[in-house]
Amino acid sequence: MPTPAQTAPQPNPQPPASVNMDMQSGFALMDTCKFRIRTISEAAVLARFAAAMFRDPQRIAPGLEALMLNAIEHGCLGIGHDLKTRLLEDGNWLAEIERRQSLPENRQKSAEVVIARRPEGVFIVITDPGAGFDWKSWTSIEPARARDSHGRGIARARAVSFDNLAYNAAGNQVALHVRDAPPAKW
Repeated sequence: MPTPAQTAPQPNPQPPASVNMDMQSGFALMDTCKFRIRTISEAAVLARFAAAMFRDPQRIAPGLEALMLNAIEHGCLGIGHDLKTRLLEDGNWLAEIERRQSLPENRQKSAEVVIARRPEGVFIVITDPGAGFDWKSWTSIEPARARDSHGRGIARARAVSFDNLAYNAAGNQVALHVRDAPPAKW
């Protein structure tokens, strides 16, 4: 008498051609996904992964990575603009990120990234556990900061990567929107 394993249908090593969808077609099946990121490398990986669901991933990835990185370094780790400036000048930025992530009070902190496909397009919401910040002065590139080593990620993301970008009042959550279809030409 055959065992159940011998009578069970064997998986077909080659899926039917209809199952072989490219990545964007697979993302079209998505409704909502939620991710948690804790490190800058996780932010970079998730930004590239998520950008692949869009028609123009090269447009989306830089803005998405910048905003996820902001959530980690500013929201989770409490590194403000002035401190980041000094750390970059001294060449200690990455070491300080790693040091702060190893502190007991920060080990469990993470940012949440929710991606949802709706008829109006794809929405991404990034939320961090920080107190927030006054985001209004960072949505455009101020001439006084134009030559700074950092501080332009939000403005670039708003101008290039996303069709809409909005923060909550506190500044610890950003909502992003990309239309699925190109805007109508007039």
